Amino acid sequence: MKIKELHRDDVKVFLELTDQVEREAAYMLMEPGERKSGHQLEKVKAFINDPHSTILIAEAENQWIGYALAFGGKANRNQHTISIVLGVIQDFQGKGAGSSLLNSLEEWARERGIHRIELTTVVKNTAAVHLYKKNGYEIEGCKRDSLKMNNTYVDEYYMAKLLWG
Repeated sequence: MKIKELHRDDVKVFLELTDQVEREAAYMLMEPGERKSGHQLEKVKAFINDPHSTILIAEAENQWIGYALAFGGKANRNQHTISIVLGVIQDFQGKGAGSSLLNSLEEWARERGIHRIELTTVVKNTAAVHLYKKNGYEIEGCKRDSLKMNNTYVDEYYMAKLLWG
């Protein structure tokens, strides 16, 4: 498995990957088709140019199988923090892609002096909760009724990992 940083030339392929993950996954924030492609294209290009953010891609068997997005704080008081989003296509879940992406993301963060990595995940998404705990993330709290899925309110965990100190 290879992990690489997303380049400007690969944005359309990345958007296809996010679309596939959102079609296959029950617990992503955005529903399939909810994103508007023209707007997303410009948003991702701006993201790539942001020194406080990155998008990493996992590749295996000559295909893109997952991604990790990290977006950093812009204010002086939160520049030590990044928030992350992780997505892996269904056929490669449970095969190490998530851990590889998290490890590469942590390496990227350490190189930039990032101290805190944070995320939210749906409480019922036990596979994701297990992945994050296995990689050293801790549950810091619960956002009650934070999302509405299939006309039912669901809770999300706040999870984080401190990289040093």
